[in-house]
Amino acid sequence: MTASRLLSDVAGRITHVLMALPAHEPRIVPRLLDCMAAVRAALGPGVRCTMLHHAEHAALVSERLGTANLDLLPWTKPATLRFRGGVRLEGKTLKLGSVPWGDFTLWVQDPFLVAQNDEAVCLLASPIVERPDGGLDEDIPPLVAAHLGWGCRPLRQPLDGANVLVDDAHAVVGGDAGAEHDRVAALPSGNECPPLVIPSRGGQPLSHQDLYLTLAGPHSTSGRPTALVGSQALAARVAGEPFEARERDERLDRVATDLADAGYHVERLPLTRERADPRWKPGWIGYNNVLVETWRDGPTLRRRVTVPRYGTDGGPHLAALDAAAADIWTGLGFEVRPVEAPFTWLAVFDGGIRCMTKVLAREPA
Repeated sequence: MTASRLLSDVAGRITHVLMALPAHEPRIVPRLLDCMAAVRAALGPGVRCTMLHHAEHAALVSERLGTANLDLLPWTKPATLRFRGGVRLEGKTLKLGSVPWGDFTLWVQDPFLVAQNDEAVCLLASPIVERPDGGLDEDIPPLVAAHLGWGCRPLRQPLDGANVLVDDAHAVVGGDAGAEHDRVAALPSGNECPPLVIPSRGGQPLSHQDLYLTLAGPHSTSGRPTALVGSQALAARVAGEPFEARERDERLDRVATDLADAGYHVERLPLTRERADPRWKPGWIGYNNVLVETWRDGPTLRRRVTVPRYGTDGGPHLAALDAAAADIWTGLGFEVRPVEAPFTWLAVFDGGIRCMTKVLAREPA
């Protein structure tokens, strides 16, 4: 058997993705489907979409996403309450750990990594997936693997897929993942994993690396691997707003510097916080949580990126950031595929396009 390798986040056209539609809060299901349907449309009708769903949503998913290349995967586990943190008795009071917010969340990026060779695919499952409000996302990898006839084995330590980005040069692992409990040791060794880069070991700017970092393949002139890092200063400049650098901005700058030192051509993208509704906490608005594709078309290297448009539901001030981000991607030689959906609303849940879309397969680059 040939050596396995981690699936690239850059090289090859996307051919198969996984999404998951939770059912714990019926009011948000239509908006989640708006986002999922828009991403599916942007990727094109030839991309297979495996959709994890509860039985009551099968018809709705087929109606909204279309049946072509739609692979329905029903959630078959019985409804359970799993109390994280255990159960203890204090006097006459029974203290419970946190109660999951549902059987699973829509953030399918985190529970596993994808490794493949010429003969087989294996899901490398995180034994624990941390969620502030619970969730049973660690149960997703074996279900998906069994459905697709793929292998599944646990990583040695918990590691969110959102904190791992892979291109032809490196596996870039978030600084928190590399520092906390040596979780970077969870990654496979040898031919399954390219050399590691761990930017910002002093602490990540945000909890998940893919909210502020994107790998984009070889630069069109230098040939160096390309990385794009979020910048609050750039977002303020585009919006014409005052800006005062704080610790998070210093960490973002440190990520950019560390990647440049590792040999990357580094560009910056707008990153800001927005409150989609006065009643809600603000969410992160950025253009790093995207889907990147590069492939050879004869002698030409084609580039494409699927990017959210926050101005769709966030207003003209965010439309200006949309335009600035599109110009940056276009300047790097990418065809920009904008996605029109309520992504400003979705950002309140701390995620975006890449978070909700796990790439399972790509055509060879």
